[in-house]
Amino acid sequence: GKSSLINAGLLPALSSRIIGARQTLTVVQTVYRNWLGELEKRLDLELASTVLFKFKDANLSPSTVQPTPRERLGRTTYPKGTLTAKAILDKLYRCSQHNLLTVLIFDQFEEFFFLATDLGQRHQFYDFLAQALNLPFVKIILSMREDYLHYLLEFERYKDLSVINNNILDQKLRYHLGDLSPENAKNVIHSLTAVSQLKLEPALIEALLKDLVTNTGVVRLIELQVVGAQLQAEKITTLPGYRALGDDPKTVLVERSLSQIIYDCGPENEDAVWEVLFSLTDQRGTRPLKTQAELAVSNGNNATLTQIPLILEILVGSGLVFRVPETPQNRYQLIHDYLVLPIRQKYKQRTQSNIKVRLKQSESQLLRVRKQRLRAIAISTVMAVLAVTNGGLRWRAEAQRINAMLSALSASSEALFVSNKTFDALLEGLRAAKKLQQEEQQYLPSRTVEADTRLQVITALSQAVYSVSEHNRLEGHSDIVSSISFSPDGQFIASTSRDKTVKLWHPDGKLIQTIEGHQDSVTSVSFSADSQLIASSSWDGTVRLWRQTGELVRTITTDAGHIYSVSFSQDGQMIAAAGKDKKIRLWTVDGQLIKTFSGHRGVVRSVSFSRDGKIIASASADNTIKLWSQSGTLLNTLRGHSAQVNCVVFSPDSQLIASASDDQTVRLWSTNGKLIKTFPKHQRWVLGVAFRA
Repeated sequence: GKSSLINAGLLPALSSRIIGARQTLTVVQTVYRNWLGELEKRLDLELASTVLFKFKDANLSPSTVQPTPRERLGRTTYPKGTLTAKAILDKLYRCSQHNLLTVLIFDQFEEFFFLATDLGQRHQFYDFLAQALNLPFVKIILSMREDYLHYLLEFERYKDLSVINNNILDQKLRYHLGDLSPENAKNVIHSLTAVSQLKLEPALIEALLKDLVTNTGVVRLIELQVVGAQLQAEKITTLPGYRALGDDPKTVLVERSLSQIIYDCGPENEDAVWEVLFSLTDQRGTRPLKTQAELAVSNGNNATLTQIPLILEILVGSGLVFRVPETPQNRYQLIHDYLVLPIRQKYKQRTQSNIKVRLKQSESQLLRVRKQRLRAIAISTVMAVLAVTNGGLRWRAEAQRINAMLSALSASSEALFVSNKTFDALLEGLRAAKKLQQEEQQYLPSRTVEADTRLQVITALSQAVYSVSEHNRLEGHSDIVSSISFSPDGQFIASTSRDKTVKLWHPDGKLIQTIEGHQDSVTSVSFSADSQLIASSSWDGTVRLWRQTGELVRTITTDAGHIYSVSFSQDGQMIAAAGKDKKIRLWTVDGQLIKTFSGHRGVVRSVSFSRDGKIIASASADNTIKLWSQSGTLLNTLRGHSAQVNCVVFSPDSQLIASASDDQTVRLWSTNGKLIKTFPKHQRWVLGVAFRA
């Protein structure tokens, strides 16, 4: 792979090499979560280890009287962690003044685009690279996957790159690290086996190359390496020995290679190893970086917490996984994308096989329970005098029935999870957990549910919960996220934050636009019915209307102080907003004030239109919900909450109203004010509620 070529080839070749009378200083960066701080650390470490030159500049190089790199790094004039991009550029310039050729290598650079979802974050990096390119005796290498090259066009669009003729993808600048042609692959095999004791017969080489050639007519280096190493491990040197592996010998060798590494982790850890490897892949076929803690959470099984450090140590030592040093925790990544598919396929096969076994066991257990219950009934009829004994049998039969039922529900949840029906898996896992909770709260002793069954239920639920919760993560705000809303057409998500911005996203998590303009925390956001306009409210006392492009259409200024909620009417012609002054205001979409509603005795936290547009609901810190007509007539006051009401929404048919409150409850009402249902308490305040569309 690229990283291997850099670490095992390029770096040794450049190490302490004199190029044009200059010593080469190589700085490799692979971590981009805090790229500026990481670059500072890497640059200082390389300078600290440079011993061929004794610099006069104390800001740049350690003194010879300071024995350790840590002490020497302390000589920098920039406080650790506060070094700016300009300061790094200054240091790079001074390197050139001290006869150094500095090579900055940004390895796995596609990771930068995964983390820097905000254009502002990327601009900071682009600005640094553009300036670095103009420094004398500074060279930059970007190592990244070919399918992410197009991201660099954004760099070219925003920055002056005249130093490279404003063509960052110029063929003269790109060095393609491609796969091998079949002929070159054959030459590689011959050259490697010529200096080893492994001699492959020509017929085997031809068959091997035929299996390794992809649909595009090339041989992948990583696949050649994995398969070749396994051939050597199993001492297979003839075509009959290769064919004896089955119809697909290449796949068998790859699986055996993985299996050998997993076996090295110990038979007792086999399931945990597969969980770790699966967690280091995703559905997009990429290799996400994970911390040890994230891997433990993904597994959802406390039994693996003590196993994971040992497993990771073995996987790193085998070369299957590599460790990415990072503060505060190291992260881990699968060595190559090629391994993602076989790992996911094997994991799925194992999981499906385990589920089939468990389902069969559950069915057998249910069958035994039915027989035992029939036997218990027969015994109770014939031997009424043994009522106590019979009661024990009935209790035991009931306990077995409960355990079998919980096992079946858990296995069903896992089967749905493996089939990528994650939401259905979550529902099934919740059913199992709810049944477990009911059984343990009833009169039956807690030992009714066996420890293994309880763990099985918890594991299935944890797996489903973490799968659903991690389906997409929208990251980019720099402070608390206060509100989120889907557009009516389902194509966009808008979010607001205390960082004073509104962000617009695709449902797949890609950031489309960061909308700036508010002077204080943005509290609420609402789409117009045609999804073309976005309304936002803020503590700065304004309601602002925006287009999807981020263009400001209109600013509506009020004297309400903090505005907590804004809502579009279904026809898109009116906007309602509510805030700190205990009032609700209604405007036309052109910004003309229609009506101000007064009646609440506390700040108004939420406002919502019914789908038919006839009723406006408001929720307040006075513990009430009020229903209003468009003309401002108070239609009803809904009382029942014992603390401030944070959110109120209408059902799609406008017949029901749901409210969420600091009293830890969600309540369902009819529009005539009747309380229909109070849902079980949360542990803390309930901040939001929504109906399923």
